[in-house]
Amino acid sequence: MRSRFAHISFVLAGTALAALSASCVAAPPQATPLAAPAPPELSSPEAPRSSSLEPYRIARFRGRGPIRYATAAGRPVARRLNIRTRFGTRRALAVAGERDGWIGLTVEDRPNGRLAWVPASTPRIALSTTPLSVHVDLSHRRLQLRRGARVLEAMTVGVGRADNRTPAGRYAITDRLSGRDYPDAYGCCILALSGHQSRVPAGWKGGDRLAIHGTNAPDSLGRASSSGCVRAPERGLRRLLGTVPVGTPVFIRR
Repeated sequence: MRSRFAHISFVLAGTALAALSASCVAAPPQATPLAAPAPPELSSPEAPRSSSLEPYRIARFRGRGPIRYATAAGRPVARRLNIRTRFGTRRALAVAGERDGWIGLTVEDRPNGRLAWVPASTPRIALSTTPLSVHVDLSHRRLQLRRGARVLEAMTVGVGRADNRTPAGRYAITDRLSGRDYPDAYGCCILALSGHQSRVPAGWKGGDRLAIHGTNAPDSLGRASSSGCVRAPERGLRRLLGTVPVGTPVFIRR
């Protein structure tokens, strides 16, 4: 039986507003983020031979209590960022900018394209790197997991419809969640993203968070069939879930 749901919602990849109203839901209070993966070396027949790119940096939070951030480098650190996400995951944020001794973090508390800035010397932030990144091509409806320039996994996905297009941009994975705590329309698993859907359906009262998640309608893959989220096939999504750490950057382009 599905558990009860709290106030945080995703924009579900539905096919009609009625279906959305029935099944786009929030994170249940009992939801437990999945353990961090030990990334395996995957292979794909589509993987090109290429050298690795520079690794991406991830800022991990230490200790307890919130960390304060600024809306721009050098400004007062007046805003507060909790140590855990609203889904209960301990923060690990993609570093997407650097300026004058400050680092810009990709976080869901900020609008799309805006970063949370903290001094690079903040003692409660530990920097690490990952060679992994996720790339979504909306025009071709394809998702790739890459290690540097090498494609490890590629799959056909469903994307936002014309009136609820998936917003392009640079985001990051904030949470890795099991689908068992959610309606069947989310499939096996969910990778919550830092981004927001700016074109939610008219009358929609749920949340605006973007996600890469499964589906119980596999015929919707390869189509513009969602309200903004990226729908992925179960097999490929499970491999993603078992590979990418929280903080992995996600690049979505037209």
